[in-house]
Amino acid sequence: MLKDGFSKGKVNKMQNDFIKEFATLYLATYSIYKRPRDSDPNPVVYELFYEAVKKFGHDAVKAAFSVHIQSPDNGQWMPKPADIVRIIEGTSKDNALVAWSKLKKTISAVGSYETVVFNDPIIHAVVQDMGGWIFLCSTTEKELPFKKNEFQSRYYDYKSKSDVPVYPAKLYGTHESENLQKGYLEHISEPNLIGNPVKAEEVLRLGSNKPSLMITKGENKGLKKIGLNIGDVSCNLFNTKGGNMTWIRVEDKLPEEGQRVIYYFEHTGIDIGRYSKVKYLKEFIGSDKVIYGDCFHGNGGWLIDDVTHWMPVPDKPGKVK
Repeated sequence: MLKDGFSKGKVNKMQNDFIKEFATLYLATYSIYKRPRDSDPNPVVYELFYEAVKKFGHDAVKAAFSVHIQSPDNGQWMPKPADIVRIIEGTSKDNALVAWSKLKKTISAVGSYETVVFNDPIIHAVVQDMGGWIFLCSTTEKELPFKKNEFQSRYYDYKSKSDVPVYPAKLYGTHESENLQKGYLEHISEPNLIGNPVKAEEVLRLGSNKPSLMITKGENKGLKKIGLNIGDVSCNLFNTKGGNMTWIRVEDKLPEEGQRVIYYFEHTGIDIGRYSKVKYLKEFIGSDKVIYGDCFHGNGGWLIDDVTHWMPVPDKPGKVK
C-alpha cells in the first residue's frame, strides 16, 4: 500500500499509468534499502526522480532499477536519478554500437541486391531515415565513419524513447525493387532474415508496407495539403521564403550525391527520397559488366535511369500567422 501522503498527494492526483507504475517501483526499491530509523519517502524527492527518468518509459526504467540493485559496485545504496539515467543511456549506446556492427556486417555480406529484414525494428527505422538500404550500401570507406556516427545517434534517440517507431517491414534490395516496379512478382524471393529468425519474422509482420509519401495519378486524396497537382505533372511548392519550386529535367541537371529530392516517373508517379550514383550488374541482358546509373530511392522503392524530373525538397514552413 502507498502511504496516504504519497499516493493521494501525487499518484492519484495524476491519472497516468507510468506514474502509478513508477510509484510502485520506487517504493518497492525504497523498501529494500530502508533502515529502521528512516522515514517514509518524501513525495518531493519522488516527483523530482520521476521527472528525471520519465522520458525513458517504464520498461527501461524498471530494467535500470534491476541492474542497479544487482550491481556489486553501487547496489548497496538507494539509486539516485543520475544512476538510473547513466544505466539507461549506457545501455542504449551499447545497443547502438551492436546494431551498427550488425548493419555493417550485413552490408558487406549481403549488399544492396538482396532484400533484408533485421531482428531489430529500430535498425529499419534508422536505415529508412538515412536514405534506405540501397543508399546505405553504396557508402564509401571514406564516408563510413560519418555514417556510423549518424546511425548511432539516430539509433540512440529511438532507443531512448519508450515506443517502437513506425518502420518499414522490409529493407528493399535492388532485385526485389526492380521486379516490383516491372510487376514481376513471381521473381521475388523471400527476404534475408538477419539475426534471430523468430524476431526477424515478427519485425516483418509488424512493420509498415505503406510508403511515407508515394502519390500516383489515381490518388487525389489530400493532394491540396502538400500542393501537388498530378493532372499535368506539375508541382507548385513554396519554401519559407516564398520561392516557387519547379521541376528540373534530369538531362538538364542532376541532384547532388545523397540529396533529398522529390522525383517523378510516369509509371509510379511522385515520390520523395534521395539521389545517388550507383553501380550494378546489368544481369537482365546477360552481362556481368558493372554499370553506373542515376538512382532515385525512397520508401516506394528505387529507380535507376527511369526518373525524368526532380526538384529539391522545400524548406520547413515558417510560423503560421
